[in-house]
Amino acid sequence: MILCLFSRTITMKGDQAFSKSRKRGKMAWLVHHILAGKNSIYIVSWLAFQIIPTWFVSRTRLEVGNVVNDFINGDFSGTLLSILMIFVYAVLGPVISIIANFSREMIAQNMERDVRREFFHALLDKSQAFHDSQKVGDIMARSTEDVRSLNLLINPALSVLMEAALILLIPIVVIAFNYPPSLLILPLGFIISFIISIYFYYQKLSPIAKAQQRLYGNLNHHILEEITGMIVVKSSAREKEATGHYNGIADEYRALNIKMGKLQAKSKSVYLVLLLSTSCLVHAILLYYNGRLTVGDIVAYYSIVLTYQQAAHFSVWAFTAVSKASAGADRLLDLMNKETFIPRTTTHKRREISGDIEFKNVTFTYPDETRPALIDVSFKLNRNETLAIVGMTGSGKSTLIKLISRLHDVDGGIITIDGVDITRYDLDALRQHISVIEQDIFLFPDTIARNISLGRDYPMEGIKHAAVTAQANDFIQQLPMGYDTEIGDKGIQLSGGERQRIAIARAFLSDPRILVLDDSTSAIDAVTEEKIQRAIANVQKHRTTILITHRLSQVRWADAIILLQGGRVTATGTHEELMAKSRVYRNIFMSRFEGELDDVDTSGDA
Repeated sequence: MILCLFSRTITMKGDQAFSKSRKRGKMAWLVHHILAGKNSIYIVSWLAFQIIPTWFVSRTRLEVGNVVNDFINGDFSGTLLSILMIFVYAVLGPVISIIANFSREMIAQNMERDVRREFFHALLDKSQAFHDSQKVGDIMARSTEDVRSLNLLINPALSVLMEAALILLIPIVVIAFNYPPSLLILPLGFIISFIISIYFYYQKLSPIAKAQQRLYGNLNHHILEEITGMIVVKSSAREKEATGHYNGIADEYRALNIKMGKLQAKSKSVYLVLLLSTSCLVHAILLYYNGRLTVGDIVAYYSIVLTYQQAAHFSVWAFTAVSKASAGADRLLDLMNKETFIPRTTTHKRREISGDIEFKNVTFTYPDETRPALIDVSFKLNRNETLAIVGMTGSGKSTLIKLISRLHDVDGGIITIDGVDITRYDLDALRQHISVIEQDIFLFPDTIARNISLGRDYPMEGIKHAAVTAQANDFIQQLPMGYDTEIGDKGIQLSGGERQRIAIARAFLSDPRILVLDDSTSAIDAVTEEKIQRAIANVQKHRTTILITHRLSQVRWADAIILLQGGRVTATGTHEELMAKSRVYRNIFMSRFEGELDDVDTSGDA
């Protein structure tokens, strides 16, 4: 919920640049990323400086053949010249390759950065319903392993494939200009057979790679799930079950890796190279006996053909990386293309609101659920007034406040603020005017100050003032580093009451027009609660407030109270009015203060 509420602090630059191309499919999206920005310059540099060293390799083979011929013919000056050329190629080739390597590495790193940004921004744009249905561990696997696979797609996978293609094609040109045309037949036949072999190899490899990526996501999710719930695992002595489940997934992942290894080992391209080299050698010897080739020509031609072995070996490995990158791209696009985001409407960018809230026949059902969470809910709350929402667990109280900040959109009816449908507000502008303090407080693994400011650029004086108002300053000053103290994952180093006071300080600092308190003082002792109640009373004076609570000290001062039962509003009024006319309302407070929750009678009149 925090992620959605404060997504406005993250810029959307990366996502906007690629959103159209990803709708056109995987290939268009990948090409867009490869060519994005300065990458087109790097691509030209990469291609140019990759061709030259590969050409040098074939030229070196030719010069070796010339060395042999000149040596046999006693032409020592020609021999020395060929040796000198071989030396020049050997020196210049690696130097030029450095430029090619730098260029492709820049493309790979730029692509990984852009995809990582795009994926994160796409997650921020998704609705709360989307995030409620996802496995966090699987999303983490996609944002790390799958994104990383796209870096490896460029460097080394595509780099190796391009080098392999050059190794296959440049020798054809060299042979065509230096040897009898008949010597082209076998290499050309090999290239055709090799392409067919690689095509079928990739078709078999692709489903294995997809299954690997899926299982890797499951492994991550299982680890995250067990670590998050470690206290339950240990307290219920279910380590054996957790280990068994994890081992089962790990064994499946291992089996897929072995299957992929067997497939690589059975690749026919290596056998094709062996057949080609033998056939080419026999063919060259036959031409030698016919007087059309020299010994040096045979040496050079055979050594050129042997470079195909390097191309075949590289291609088998590279297509494995390509298959994983392709599977990773599919998984990333699968999430990013899901149309589950809340539209960021910009037709009504009113920056200031007064705080009049009205629900008109609102109905809402959570995705994949059949029973509505809210049914035909209607009420009106005037600006600067306080509304208390009361009801038993599961009555729809928290759902109602999620709809106000558009973490979900309603299925029926309408919600207005200042008479304007909230779907017409710019989403960021709307949420800037709403502050929600939940019962389950989420704190980031950062400093106290940044948790209060939520990373925004507030002056320290303002942060401290908010903490003082929220009765948090005293305990913060007692921490080792004060406001610069790191509080650990989810604020683990703080007590429940301290975490809630940090959340209340957040609300005071943002100074919203609409304040929502979801049982926000439930973990605070009586003395601290009294102080906070005075602070809340002060901050409520000039803003609309919605309370979800059963505390009499809060409810009795509300301007209006609504009673929710089964997602419906069954009673409205002040505390005194509802105590007089609603048996359910009376039972709720009797159970609260007398501890007789099991005896509450929720039937009958409301």
